[in-house]
Amino acid sequence: MKIVLLGSCESRWNLHFAKGFREYGCEVKPIGYGMIHPLGWIYFLLREKNKKIIEKADLIIFSPDASLFYTNDKFVEKRLSVYDCIYKILSNFQKKILVIQWFQYVFFGGRYIPFHKIQSEKYGFNFIDTYEFYLKENLSDFYTNIIDMQHPMEFVFTKMAQNICENFNFFKCPKKIQKKSIPNFKILDLNEIFDTKKHKDFLNTRSYLCRESIYKLDSTKILYLNCPEKYLGMKIIGTHVWNDCFTSKDCYSYYVIENKTQKVAGGAPSYESFRSLEHDFIIDKETKIHNRIDHHVKRPQYDYPVDDYVLKYKQIGIIGFLLMSKEENFEEIKIPESIDFKISKEYDFTHLCKYLKEYKIIIEQYNQRKDPIKLQNLQAQISNLIQEKQNLQNNFQAQLNSIPIKKQHLELANLEQDLIIKKLESKKLAKSLGIKMDIINPRVTFIQANSAKARIQNQLSYKLGQAMIENSKSILGYIRMPYVLSYIKDKHKQEQKIYQEKIKKDPSLKLSPLESYPDYNEALKFKEHLSYKLGQALIKANNNWYGGGYIKLWFEIRRIKKEFKNK
Repeated sequence: MKIVLLGSCESRWNLHFAKGFREYGCEVKPIGYGMIHPLGWIYFLLREKNKKIIEKADLIIFSPDASLFYTNDKFVEKRLSVYDCIYKILSNFQKKILVIQWFQYVFFGGRYIPFHKIQSEKYGFNFIDTYEFYLKENLSDFYTNIIDMQHPMEFVFTKMAQNICENFNFFKCPKKIQKKSIPNFKILDLNEIFDTKKHKDFLNTRSYLCRESIYKLDSTKILYLNCPEKYLGMKIIGTHVWNDCFTSKDCYSYYVIENKTQKVAGGAPSYESFRSLEHDFIIDKETKIHNRIDHHVKRPQYDYPVDDYVLKYKQIGIIGFLLMSKEENFEEIKIPESIDFKISKEYDFTHLCKYLKEYKIIIEQYNQRKDPIKLQNLQAQISNLIQEKQNLQNNFQAQLNSIPIKKQHLELANLEQDLIIKKLESKKLAKSLGIKMDIINPRVTFIQANSAKARIQNQLSYKLGQAMIENSKSILGYIRMPYVLSYIKDKHKQEQKIYQEKIKKDPSLKLSPLESYPDYNEALKFKEHLSYKLGQALIKANNNWYGGGYIKLWFEIRRIKKEFKNK
């Protein structure tokens, strides 16, 4: 079978979903990039270089990414219209289409969850809803309570690929729908305008699909497009970019596209991807590309903001553009964010997820047998650490009795530092063995009820920020930081859970509003501390991982530090 994968991270050529199909003997053509904008799928589906790949495909698997589900994305409604257009284009191919709604993309969102199911029913596409299956079988905690849950374990994808292959003959062909309103798109590849083999600023290199001609833009260059007549007056809505084919820097770059009346900036990650152009840009005879930012340039507000950090990296690789008639727009789609919709049984293949429940049972039974062994080793190590701690305390008391009072404070500080090191060693050991310290030492630090300042300092934002600052003072600290932050987060979650259970049993234990404390106004100053601001940024980045949260986090940290320094 010849299979086309149209997706995001999970559909990349070198990852496990594609690998699962290859192991089954399929010929796989993955059209997937991490954090791809939905406009990118239109670009790659309509691109002339991919025409034969689509024509020969026996099955096209479409895996929508997380962009439609973000609760804080102001462009969600626009993306809804783009997705609607993608379904129309897929329907025109009249190939077997399988839509997979992966649980990890929906998990942190919550908006328009039935949309892809409604579209699949409308066009006669086969559908697998792993999110619904996780909820129905209570699998969410098991599969999401892992490091980097946005990229699930390998077998989730390889086994799904096998199940899809074995059930290919049961998949339905799409409905024949004649009337579909699709905008007039055009694909502009730079190799159509320029002789890229002779042009010294073009690099000709191979991607996993085909050979690409990439224009290497830097601060010394200006590229005049000189577009053919058929492209004049059309608007650019997205750009095919690829930087790390010629630079090893893992960074973000930008370009500026300019005509008689407009200057618009677009951003790009280092890896090959497709990014939208946030502001509409109309092509004219004087259109040119460079990367010189001034106050006339319209900068992206959502995708990759152009700031001082981005300005340092001025190389960017450009392959082509997605164009659209300037008179046209995407059809506006209005559906409820949440409705109860059941897809027809003939198109519903969610039962192919059953292996996820079976694997959970096997893993849990294995852990039931293995955990006591790991726990036994850990208990022995902890006992040794406790004994060392007691020996230190005994030695300290003996030394304390023999030294002058003035030196006692210094000795006490040294002892406390030694005990902190021992405690960190025990946590590190527990982490390496895959067991949380709470199993061994289930103590909980309860929220102090007598101070607004203490309560703010006990908030997760403040604690994470403190840890980030403390661990950024050394190379070892940076290495240790992910484990420390993860431990703090888990510990805080346990504290809150126990607190909720306490007030559920005895409502009188519920803490008063912060405003009722005498030190409330003074406590508000803690929210302006660097610790609190950094912690807030980290939490926001974690909640918006697939929207580029961690990518934007570096920019946000730089902004916070600069702002704090100025204050």
